[in-house]
Amino acid sequence: VGNVFVGILTTISILLIIYKGYLNSRDFLITTLAGAGGIGVAMFPTTPPCDTTRCIVVQLEALDVSTIHYLSALLMFGSLAVMCMVQFTKKAAAPTKAKLKRNKLYIANGILIIVSILSIFLIQQLASDVFLCESSIVLYLEWFALINFGCSWMVKGGLFLTD
Repeated sequence: VGNVFVGILTTISILLIIYKGYLNSRDFLITTLAGAGGIGVAMFPTTPPCDTTRCIVVQLEALDVSTIHYLSALLMFGSLAVMCMVQFTKKAAAPTKAKLKRNKLYIANGILIIVSILSIFLIQQLASDVFLCESSIVLYLEWFALINFGCSWMVKGGLFLTD
């Protein structure tokens, strides 16, 4: 499942990089940063805490890739949270009731992305390597963060909760 996550993350990252957004807006910058961060997360995996004989893991001997991984994750998930909570919530002069509901959803999704990433940090500091390996909690929280962004993106795109 981890390899599937990396494949999906890479695809999403490439799509975020090529997305242009509205003309003369911050959308392009934020999505490009998120996409670049996602590529960094996928290309520079952390040092795995458990047996990876069944996984495809690339490690560079002379470089602590986990630092690059964590900085990339911060860039990606931070950018996605900003997209949800700032870009998506821009208000029109007279927002409709549906727009106000959507804004609440965007903010909630952005907060859940931040909570997911902070939870990963805390769990990695407090939990044993055995727990991290056996529970796959980090993978689940990463999925949860991406799903929250996807929900906001689909609502912003007009798939749900339209006026």
